[in-house]
Amino acid sequence: MFLRLWLAQLAAPEARKAARRWLLGATLSGIALTLLVLATLEMLAERWFIAAIAWIILVYLPLQILLEAAGSWGSQLKRSLVEEVRKRADRYRSPGSLPLLVEWLFERDILMPRIATPEISKKAKTAAVRILRRAVQTENPPETLHRAAALCAGVVNRWTEHLALEVSVAPGAAQSIQATWSGTRALAALAALAGVLIGAYEDMTRKKFTLSDLDGEQTRTFLNDCMDYCDQVAFHLEGPPWEPPLPLQRATEALREETALALTAAWQEYMAKTGPPSQRSLEQFVQTLMG
Repeated sequence: MFLRLWLAQLAAPEARKAARRWLLGATLSGIALTLLVLATLEMLAERWFIAAIAWIILVYLPLQILLEAAGSWGSQLKRSLVEEVRKRADRYRSPGSLPLLVEWLFERDILMPRIATPEISKKAKTAAVRILRRAVQTENPPETLHRAAALCAGVVNRWTEHLALEVSVAPGAAQSIQATWSGTRALAALAALAGVLIGAYEDMTRKKFTLSDLDGEQTRTFLNDCMDYCDQVAFHLEGPPWEPPLPLQRATEALREETALALTAAWQEYMAKTGPPSQRSLEQFVQTLMG
């Protein structure tokens, strides 16, 4: 399962790009090690060219060709794995299944805005896997997941309202382009996360997600509208003013301002950072979200 999952990940262009870098580094290291051995045996002058060519022809080129072909068969393998995982009753309790389920839900339900980058989407998926993993460890996973999805949707609503207020007060002049893009990308990623969690709740329970008078489909429509609004703000596009659904406004009135601010701050840090600091910010976000 692990090997098939790893191979399926090669369907993503960024995964193949990373694998190509690793392959190049491994080949150069292999050549260097071989030359060192030849130098020790005092055969470097006669054999260095043959050794280098052998590494390139026998190792680098075949694996490079395999990576180039991985785009098509990797996608097919991923679809096959997703279909297998979706039939399993314990799919949400298997750590290896969660990334596949998140990928499937993301592709099915989420249409990222133009402002979003592949890295932003990847971080949203990583957060979804972490939240699902935490949820299934609780006494009542569906209830925990519903609460997390509702909180994320509430924070998205509050955040979008603040963004709309900034735009209405000082359109185009409130922040630098970099700050605006960074904020809208983070907001879009949080909306995507909420959409994935809603889909996971419905898939886990076989029940409709509800938030006040909104069902799951209406909530996802709201989240997609938020992501469209992120493009509108980031690219200074003409469009209608932001108007969230009234039932969602009523449902999120109970969301404490300090909780919303803490979640927003942790999420923005997670989006802005890389490496271990990013993971610590994600852990802080998950801890605040789920307690």
